Amino acid sequence: MDEKGYSVTHVIGNDVTVEWLKRLDGADVLILRVHSSIKDDAVRVFTEERYDNT
Repeated sequence: MDEKGYSVTHVIGNDVTVEWLKRLDGADVLILRVHSSIKDDAVRVFTEERYDNT
């Protein structure tokens, strides 16, 4: 907890995976500094995780 009572998690680089992003349920505020794009009216977020089609 910081001095204002917030729980803050700072995650960088290879630790930001698709599985990590899937577990973001329940957060009140998310600040994501990421590469992204918009396709079909949806925001697409990129990670450093290597693509694996399996």
